[in-house]
Amino acid sequence: MKNMKGTAHHHKISAMDFLIAMIILSLTKSQMIGPITASSSEQTVYDFSLVWMTDTQHYLAHYPSTYYNMTSWIVNKRGEMKIQYVIHTGDIVDTATDDHQWKNANDSMSVLDNVNVPYGVLGGNHDEQDGFQNFNKYFGAQRFQVRTYYHADNDGNHYDLITSNGVNFVIVYLSYGIDSSERTWASEVFRTYGDRIGILAVHNYINSSGNYAGNGSDLNNDLVAPNRNVWLVLCGHVHGAHLNVRNAGSRTYYELLSDYQDLKNGGKGYQKILNFDMTHNTVHVRTYLLYSTNMVALVTNMTNSIWNCHLPQVQFQPSPLKIEPTYLPIRS
Repeated sequence: MKNMKGTAHHHKISAMDFLIAMIILSLTKSQMIGPITASSSEQTVYDFSLVWMTDTQHYLAHYPSTYYNMTSWIVNKRGEMKIQYVIHTGDIVDTATDDHQWKNANDSMSVLDNVNVPYGVLGGNHDEQDGFQNFNKYFGAQRFQVRTYYHADNDGNHYDLITSNGVNFVIVYLSYGIDSSERTWASEVFRTYGDRIGILAVHNYINSSGNYAGNGSDLNNDLVAPNRNVWLVLCGHVHGAHLNVRNAGSRTYYELLSDYQDLKNGGKGYQKILNFDMTHNTVHVRTYLLYSTNMVALVTNMTNSIWNCHLPQVQFQPSPLKIEPTYLPIRS
């Protein structure tokens, strides 16, 4: 509906060859601070975490051990960092017809399967080059049929119902090339689970300037803005980083682009961790760098800026739950 269309506040980060390394979403003006170290910046007080990765295609084409080490790190840190769930927003592989790349992807994600770490994936434009045949072969409904959190539609899309520390989420995954019927289906899912915090995971939604890309405008108008429980949209596809803070009436929601694929070595093994601090009603989103064979560290060598935001309350009365993202420009 036209009157539901959100008003965007753009927070653009521009520097030669950079990406975000930390995020903490906020409604207040960002404050620049000096270089930080892992000991001074790493959030240690939180209730649970989600991990977000995207655009891993160059790892699968050229650096498969990096992807394997990323998922292995998640498994190794799941207790210490209270990791409950992993989100992948597409372009798993570089060439959809290359079965070897899919086998490498399967090996890496099986690291999570083997210890029952729940996760969700969607197909990007690289994954759809063969009409999603290999995507469906390796990451279709049959892979998740024993996972009680997983619920598929008839077009290869799905939604996951996740509960962590009493916080209920509905996470809807729409693969590349979303049509009106798929937007309608996803909207019905969000309405059905209107008492859960909604996250929309798509591949292409906004570009590095914060403008809608592909059918992002249709997704916002038909799906995101009208559904009051949709709090966060995650996307990749375009190299760069951008955060939109949008308002629809008294509600605030967030649109976040992050894509590392054009950095050296296929993206340097960056992935984001969302730390949920329910005591302070905030979420700290930080980026970790795989800097050697099996070691990952919080990025520490850049200036960062911090925003404070709110997650919506589970019952979706007008007061929102709060999130906090932190951006670090990253040089290749």
